[in-house]
Amino acid sequence: MKNAAILILLILLITISGCYTGPKYSFEIRKVTIETQPAGARVYQLNSAYRNETFLGTTPIREQPVSILTYVKGKLSSTVVDWMSSQIQMLNIRIEKSGYESYEGNLATDPEKTTTHSITLDHK
Repeated sequence: MKNAAILILLILLITISGCYTGPKYSFEIRKVTIETQPAGARVYQLNSAYRNETFLGTTPIREQPVSILTYVKGKLSSTVVDWMSSQIQMLNIRIEKSGYESYEGNLATDPEKTTTHSITLDHK
């Protein structure tokens, strides 16, 4: 949770500073609840095209604040643009639990309310 707060603070500082001349991004803090079957899985938010990750916690996760990309504009490589466009309004996560297949995917978010997601992990 501390890593998520630091990441959010850095993103906000870059966005607010106005002196950054590269691509422009817009982020929003939204809340998600993530439940898994079985419980006790580790959840990571994948933050960028470079696959930086932030540990969100162990399921069940309740009303977790997450930083969500809501806008991107500027000069980027086509690969990065394609990837970032697919992430707008989404929470990109990886879920891991010993003895189960890892889950990786995008979860919808809502600016108005906490979004709840239930994911069943498959045995290895």
